[in-house]
Amino acid sequence: MNGSYGLHAAILAAVGNADRFDAAWQGALFGMSLIWGAGLLAHTLGAFLSKDYENLNV
Repeated sequence: MNGSYGLHAAILAAVGNADRFDAAWQGALFGMSLIWGAGLLAHTLGAFLSKDYENLNV
């Protein structure tokens, strides 16, 4: 949801309709999407590289 909202706002800004959302929220909107996405990517890569999931007894 966070990524799709950020993507939607980026498309609005790219096509010149950035006035549809408040300018005071642009930093938080793009910053939150970028930081959250980078954190998710780092967590996913760390989980796969550590291979701790292979020792699960499910």
